[in-house]
Amino acid sequence: MQMTIKARVLSLALIPPILLAVFMTLYNLYQSRQTGDEAVSQFTQQMEHDRRAELANYLHLAKSAIQHLVNDESLGSVSERQQQAKQIIRQLRFNDAGDTGYLFIYDSQGVSVAHGVNAALEGKNLYDFQDPNGVYLIRGLIDAAQQGGGYVAYDWKAVDGSIGPKLAYAERIDKWDWVLGTGFWIAGLQQQASAIEGNVNNSIAAAATRTAIAAVIAVLVIAAIALLVVRSITAPLRKALDAMHNIADGDGDLTKRLHSESADELGELGGAFNRFADQVASMVSHIRSSANAMTESTQQLQQVMHSNVNGVSHQQQESEQVATAVNELATASHEVARSASEASQAAIQAEQLVGSAQQLLTRAVKVIHGLASDVEKGSASVNSLAEQSEKIGS
Repeated sequence: MQMTIKARVLSLALIPPILLAVFMTLYNLYQSRQTGDEAVSQFTQQMEHDRRAELANYLHLAKSAIQHLVNDESLGSVSERQQQAKQIIRQLRFNDAGDTGYLFIYDSQGVSVAHGVNAALEGKNLYDFQDPNGVYLIRGLIDAAQQGGGYVAYDWKAVDGSIGPKLAYAERIDKWDWVLGTGFWIAGLQQQASAIEGNVNNSIAAAATRTAIAAVIAVLVIAAIALLVVRSITAPLRKALDAMHNIADGDGDLTKRLHSESADELGELGGAFNRFADQVASMVSHIRSSANAMTESTQQLQQVMHSNVNGVSHQQQESEQVATAVNELATASHEVARSASEASQAAIQAEQLVGSAQQLLTRAVKVIHGLASDVEKGSASVNSLAEQSEKIGS
């Protein structure tokens, strides 16, 4: 299907910016999502790092709180000082994402020495304790502590009975062969990360919406400009096309002219059309003049032919008269020959007949001369007609 110039120009003006707007919007959305994911990931990592550092700080504070009991033997026996240290550890609390954070103590054999929230575990050997995923929690904490301190990820049952991920940190107290540890819920960290991710996604969606709206506005502005440009192109072309159709249909007004003052291709088209119209008008005027001259020549030819017809008819009549006279003369001659024997008697009649014959001959001669003159006139008229025909033909 052939596209009009208007459709072509509009397509050329609108399709590229639309494709560019769609591409840029999708690209920006993709980049924003990547940037958002990276930001959330970095934030989560940073937040986890901060929480790890915070967890280590809590443990260091707890360790500092009992360090004097560990080092100062003047404060009592080892047993007394350990009891005081355990009491201090049991009472330490911190905020764990809305839950209660606590500390705990195990020995190197996995026996629970002190627990901040569950005293029933104290005295039990939990070395082989496994979380729901099969992670040996106490073993991991003892190993991490023996390596100078470290973290262990595990699952734990919350107060409401639900199981969630936690991260524990432990260090050794070498003099008493204790492993001091604490932990925090990762779910709180995940909730914060999810909230931040939601905010980032909302920001990305809002930015994408604003970008799409801006792209639509830009396309509408481009479409309006394109329509103006298309009209400035197609309006002169439509006028030229209408004028051409008018001329082609045979009822064209050759006095119409197109605007040709603009210094572009449309101005050149208008000028070329105007020159074409001038040439066609001049040609039509010349043809009309030639047609009028030919009409006049035809009328003159008809008059000459009519005159020739009349002359020929007149000559025919005169020829008939001459023939009649000749016949009468012949008849008279026969009468004279037949009446020779009566010449004497008809002398007077003969003289009269001879006189009549002479008159008839004289009349015939005149008729013949007149006929010759008419023939010459007819010949001159034919020659004149031929010359005029040659002029008309040239």
